[in-house]
Amino acid sequence: MYREGDPHSSGQLPDAESKEQEHLVELGRITLLRHGQTEYTDEYPDLTVEGKATIEKSAEQIARGLRHEEEPIIVSSDKARARGSADIIKEKIGYSKEVKIQPSMTAMQLRDRERAKEIFEEMLAENKNTHKEEAPVRGVDRAYLHDQRFEDATIYEPRSEVEKRFFKNLEYTIRAFNVVHKHKELQKPHIIGVSHFELLGQLSEKVFNLSERGEEPLKHGELIEIEVLASEENNQDQVELQIYFRGEQKQVGFDRRTRTLLIGK
Repeated sequence: MYREGDPHSSGQLPDAESKEQEHLVELGRITLLRHGQTEYTDEYPDLTVEGKATIEKSAEQIARGLRHEEEPIIVSSDKARARGSADIIKEKIGYSKEVKIQPSMTAMQLRDRERAKEIFEEMLAENKNTHKEEAPVRGVDRAYLHDQRFEDATIYEPRSEVEKRFFKNLEYTIRAFNVVHKHKELQKPHIIGVSHFELLGQLSEKVFNLSERGEEPLKHGELIEIEVLASEENNQDQVELQIYFRGEQKQVGFDRRTRTLLIGK
């Protein structure tokens, strides 16, 4: 894959002429999605009728995007609602292997369940008063991205820690992509990962500035598709991520040493 002067790059290139000549190869692809709508019972598959229909549509979209030269690998959070969603995808795309359970993709950890439940109910009530036509949980989604109550480490795993967990997992994935890339006889990996709003909502917000643009945060079943690109000429401490979401694409850097996105730099 040759990327020359990609107009969708969101970063300011330090040496545009040399960057244009840089040969970037695709190491692999990652498709991430939020599980389907749920009642949060923690009883498999923990999806409502609407949730199952949502994931079936997502699975059809994933199936259409699969490439012959790729090896799909389905991974899931350990939560029932994620595993239930992953199994729908598995059936729809004809995946014959077991879904890999990845605890690092799980939802935000609760450190004080009773207080967390109280805050959740407070937020549902607040949203019901201000957005009567909207599913109450959407208000909680919006609040998660900005409300300081979610930064109380005595009650929750803070947003910053959740984000670090996500990027640590991304670095491990890129490391695995590099191993496969060295073995030319192996198929290029395509990770299909089912996770939660706390991880994926932050990613879509950070890259696409949804709140600033007045757009809704990540919805159930929405796909975030990522191509991982790297230079074969230079060291791979930094890779490029071509990210597709809601019909848009953004190219951002990812520093593997610090495990941070490089946006607008």
